[in-house]
This record gives sequence, C-alpha cells and structure tokens, in this order.
Amino acid sequence: MNRPSDKQVTCLFLGSGASKALAEIPIQRDFMCTVLNEKRSGWIDGCGLEIGGRGLSSWMLEVGDIERCMSYLHNVAYGNNKSQSKKLSENEKSARKSIVNMRAAIADHLRKFKPEPDIGGKFKDWLSKFGKKNSSLVFITTNYDLILENLLGENQYYYPEINGNNCKTDLSPIYKLHGSINWLEKRWWLEGTEELKSRKKRVADVSDISDNLVFEPPEKNKWPCLIRWKEYNEKGAWGETFKTYNPILVPFFYQKDDWLGDGGGWNKIFPSHWESAKKILEKGLTHVYFLGYGLPPADHHLMSWLLNILQKANNPRITIVNSNNKPEPLEKALNGFRPRVCQCGLERFLKDHF
Repeated sequence: MNRPSDKQVTCLFLGSGASKALAEIPIQRDFMCTVLNEKRSGWIDGCGLEIGGRGLSSWMLEVGDIERCMSYLHNVAYGNNKSQSKKLSENEKSARKSIVNMRAAIADHLRKFKPEPDIGGKFKDWLSKFGKKNSSLVFITTNYDLILENLLGENQYYYPEINGNNCKTDLSPIYKLHGSINWLEKRWWLEGTEELKSRKKRVADVSDISDNLVFEPPEKNKWPCLIRWKEYNEKGAWGETFKTYNPILVPFFYQKDDWLGDGGGWNKIFPSHWESAKKILEKGLTHVYFLGYGLPPADHHLMSWLLNILQKANNPRITIVNSNNKPEPLEKALNGFRPRVCQCGLERFLKDHF
C-alpha cells in the first residue's frame, strides 16, 4: 500500500457495521447484553450506584440503549460539578467509577475479537489494489477495537499525534476519533486510598505488551483499578504494581464533545489527532468510502467536521456502503455531494466490485 504523501488520498472511514462484517462484533443496538455479561456486570454494580433499588447493570440491560444509559451516567457524574471545585457527592463518585469500569468492560470485551479469515482476506486484497492506483490510504474509524490493526499487520500502521507520532510515510495512518482499547491512560495510586500520587496522565500505546495486562474487579473501598501492569520487581519476580492503565476511549455518550475537548486531560490527545486527519483530507482527498458508518445520533459532533472537510476538498467521490434498506442519516447529510450508495453490505460489496 502507498502511504500518505503529496499525492492523491483515498480515505476508508470505518463504522461499527464494518467491525460487524469483518469480525462479527455486535453493532451498537446489540452491544449492551454482550458487554455486560455475568463477570463484567459485577464490575459495574460494584461501584455502588443503584436506580430504583436495582443494580446499575440490571437497569442498563432493561433500558437496552447504551447511549441513553451512558449519557445518564455522564450527567450524574459531571453535570453538577463541571468546575471540579466542590466536593463530589456519593452519587457523583459512583457514576464516575461506573464510567471508568464501563470503559474497561468494553475493552475487555473487544480485545477478544479477531477478523474472520474469509472476508478479512478479501478486505486485505482490496487494500492491496490501492497501491497500484498511485493513491495513498488513510484510515479513519469511530471503532475502539483492533480489527483494522490486525488486518494491516504488525508495524504497518501508526496513530498520528499519539505518543508523539508524526508523519511516517512508510506506515499507514489510523485515526481513531473516539479512542482505542490499546490507548491507555497511565496512573499511579496511593495504597489503600483514592488519591493519585500524580495527576499527570500520559497516553501509552501498549499494544505490544497487552499480554501482560490483566483486568481485575475493583477492591473494596478503592477506586476501580481494572487494568494492572505486571512487571519485574526489584527481586526479579513478576508482581503487580500500583500503576494502573485505563482505556482511553470516549464511551457511548451524547456528550462526546465534553470528553473530546477536555475529558480530564484528554484535551492533549484528541484535538491534535483530529486536526492531523483534517489536514491530510483537505489537502488531497479524492475518494472516501464510508464502510458500515451511518452517522448515529450520538455522533452529531462529527457531521460538521465531515462537512467542513468535504467542502474544502476538491470534489471528492463518495461511496457509502451499508446493509440497510432505508437511507441512513449520513446519506441524507451528504446528499448534496451525490454519493454512490451501496446497500448490499461490506462482504457483498467486496465480492461484487473487487
């Protein structure tokens, strides 16, 4: 594959429908019941927030809409204390813990999925054809999973502006607009307390050491520490430290803007990542494929971002691939650009066209 440079740019924009097709990951409306299994429900309920006397996970499963549930948690956790100036109530503390644990539950669920060999092979064959068309490939996704990374292969991609990564013309850029299960926030905790040794956080791309990361339920009366790094101690034996790693991913909120702009320090991560994607696309975009992405309501912040890019680009071609028989919001939003719409699904699209 050709990498981004000054030549023409083809963008593949992957949504949850792409991960469903490539790895059988449940799409959003089916996501809740698969994430909150018996083990992970305990992580959520252990945070102490109840609704009508019911455990939080039971209430979330009853509601069934993960965006509504997570948006409620956001409002409880941050709606009355945006300035961080006053002491948190018990409900605010429990809601914040629940959000941390839900992020960890999502990561624990998604890290087990791998691409299906048949359609994964067809997708890789399709990618290889772009190298023959003198077109650079840029990947953008709202997905947290690592399906795309698995298909591209080790040392074949990078995340621009994450971990100080800038332009690497020998690798394929992947822009993960809402974070990734292998972007981890590193913290140090004081033993037996909820206080941080340091409030400084940094992004750690630990995909290469993920086998040494373990998920654990929170200990009683402690802030959730669901990912702990196993490392050699001074005696040369494997042991757990008080360093913890929480997945950097913006959950299914309607209030994603609050997290992308600040999110407790994430303002040093996402704005530069998004800006890098914007600059590459505005400079040389010739074709964008939206694969399994329909612009869901909770992604309203993305509509203006996409429209600004497409209007500044030089009349790019647009192809929308989905598996719905009725128009998605994305198709309606981009109708003025005369997109080509394929409602056959990704697998049939690859078979029929490539």
